[in-house]
Amino acid sequence: MTGKKQSGQKHAHIFDFINRYWKENFAPPSIRDIKDSCKVSSTSVVNYILDTHAKSYGVIFKKVLLGMDQNS
Repeated sequence: MTGKKQSGQKHAHIFDFINRYWKENFAPPSIRDIKDSCKVSSTSVVNYILDTHAKSYGVIFKKVLLGMDQNS
């Protein structure tokens, strides 16, 4: 399996987790929740994936998705 395909699968797994978590908890998961549940090596990697997705597709608004305060 190529690195690009594995990367795409990891991204899909993360966004599936976010959707499931949101539906079950009526709130977004924390970066650490995502890291632990998706077996990502660090919170920095989670941030990178979310930022990359946002920049590439313009679909993720990280502050809203992750429940961060607008003034933080």
